[in-house]
Amino acid sequence: MFCTQLDDQPVNTRPMLLQEVDNNGDMWFLSSDVSSKNVEVKIDDKVQLLFSSLKSNEYLTVYGDAYVYNDKKIIESKSSHSVKAWIPKGNDDPNISLIRIIPKKSYYWDKNYGSLDF
Repeated sequence: MFCTQLDDQPVNTRPMLLQEVDNNGDMWFLSSDVSSKNVEVKIDDKVQLLFSSLKSNEYLTVYGDAYVYNDKKIIESKSSHSVKAWIPKGNDDPNISLIRIIPKKSYYWDKNYGSLDF
């Protein structure tokens, strides 16, 4: 889940498909540049990401700073999963963008080890 407007209640939360975690640990998501999410990120770059694996009882929350990219070369290089459900034209959509999350703090929990702060 991708959460924006962290200072507002309720926080805006929506499902997103992680495209890539790069060698720096930055996380990349495809998005529409005209979506409310992109507008919110441009106003306030603080975001929270929520991940879970019910099968293995693992949970992760990541707090970070978000940046929107519109460069088609970067978009093509990071597009590893289809997002046609959200962006029907895929990489050919004129409004396609990438959101890069630079993690600042994370919290991990699983059934075997308990919790860890990073």
